[in-house]
Amino acid sequence: MASHLAPYSKRPLSRITENDVKKIHREVTVSSPALADLAMRFLRALFNFARYEYRGLNSAFLFEHNPVQTLNHQRLWNNVARRHTRLTQGQLPGWFAGVQGVREQGGQFVVSVCDMVEMAVLTGLRRGELISLTWDHVSMAEGTYYLSTTKNGDPLELPLTNYVRSTFERRMKQGYDSAYVFSAPNKYGQIKEPKKVIAQIVDKSGVEFTLHDLRRTFTTTAEGLNVGTYTIKRLLNHRTGRDDVTAGYIVQTPEELREPAQRIEDAILQQAEIVMSKDMDAELADIVSGLSEAKKRELIVALTGKSPAEEVG
Repeated sequence: MASHLAPYSKRPLSRITENDVKKIHREVTVSSPALADLAMRFLRALFNFARYEYRGLNSAFLFEHNPVQTLNHQRLWNNVARRHTRLTQGQLPGWFAGVQGVREQGGQFVVSVCDMVEMAVLTGLRRGELISLTWDHVSMAEGTYYLSTTKNGDPLELPLTNYVRSTFERRMKQGYDSAYVFSAPNKYGQIKEPKKVIAQIVDKSGVEFTLHDLRRTFTTTAEGLNVGTYTIKRLLNHRTGRDDVTAGYIVQTPEELREPAQRIEDAILQQAEIVMSKDMDAELADIVSGLSEAKKRELIVALTGKSPAEEVG
């Protein structure tokens, strides 16, 4: 409304014609076909609302015709294909390194955005759900956090996974005076527009991405781990269809979600080469167990520069 429809914002709905609709759609399409369709869907919703909200004499419709329908009749919708991009396994190490590089060079706002995008890829949460998260909805003692503002209106309680918990602990120690977890030094106290910092991460990492790409990365990783469909839907706060009777019998608390959420986080961090895989841990344990005591001592000295006795002391 404030951008593509701004020139028409003071015009009565009754004076917006099919020609106006086609003109707006055509002009916005030049810069972004997807935004052109989005603007028209928004305008269509306004007319649909006005149709039933405002009536004339004897409840006659004042807005019986929706001019946006001309796009259907003349087949003018751009019908932009849904994006299917995500971060690949090969991109994850460079992406995380890029996030860390930008975070180390930035101030409060930059650090906050970097922490937020990392949480986005590790939880699959939407941008609005992340930036609206407040400290009063986080329980470090119980290891959970609660989302009251979600896209579909359904509240969601999730478990704190290990890496996300460490992020929250670091943010708490920074002591920013804000009710929001991902705070910002502005009058709102929260992140409003992270585009500039995201552009810095893209430049630093060489990986093009959007916040929704991170949500798809999380979902794809979960599917690869054979996490159940209902569990993935719950983690993403997707509603199941009304005809899905089984879904109505499945109630998943944060404790039931903790193990699969942690598995997904671990898998992403392993692909990013931030944590060692469990297979590598097991392999290392097997190697060490086969060493003599003298060799184990030599290994400790080589890795730490200290003898076992010095370590104990």
